[in-house]
Amino acid sequence: MIEVFDLHKRYINASTDTINGVTFSIKDQEIVGLVGNNGAGKTTLLSMLTKRIVPTSGKILLDGQDIYQKDNVLSKVAVLMDPRFFDHLTAKENLKFFLDVNGKRKSKDEIEHVLEFVGLQKAMNQLPKEFSMGMKQRLGLAMCLVEEPEYLILDEPFVGLDVGGVRDLIQVILDWSKNRKITAIISSHQLFELEAVCGRYLHLENGMLREVTSLNEIYSETNY
Repeated sequence: MIEVFDLHKRYINASTDTINGVTFSIKDQEIVGLVGNNGAGKTTLLSMLTKRIVPTSGKILLDGQDIYQKDNVLSKVAVLMDPRFFDHLTAKENLKFFLDVNGKRKSKDEIEHVLEFVGLQKAMNQLPKEFSMGMKQRLGLAMCLVEEPEYLILDEPFVGLDVGGVRDLIQVILDWSKNRKITAIISSHQLFELEAVCGRYLHLENGMLREVTSLNEIYSETNY
């Protein structure tokens, strides 16, 4: 379970909080969408959830543990935020290197299975620099899934995908969530895609958050 309490983030020299008193929780095995216009604070919020930046105040708990007070709390969390790859390594080699660096060598047996799962089995020996945007997104997702995480945090996973790629990625997320009972938060501007995978939504506006169960509640209020 993810629990966030009265979270604030104000950057140096800023006159207002980018994240202003945000509180929410995500139960186990939920898939929750994070929506909001550019500048609403979505990436800042996800960056705090993944310890990329430190909150000004507030708490973030993962399974009851404060992620900023204990080490290795995020070992069960996989993150897709602006994925980067080594262009001199193949897709398969990138995953092997990633697991080695993170001390998860026992997951190496899953590499080919995960690459097949995301539709890259025929490209596993190709270099990422030869990949389309959609294939790179799939490889980034494979890098998340090969860790066998309990939690997924995905930032704009549908960017750059064509219609077929979006459809396939949605199916991958749904299948993996069902088979592995993953808890996920997905940030995206593409609301129709979110509707296919999410049960409820967190709407950020001017750094403040409200929870909605249907995107119909915000379609008429915002422009995406």
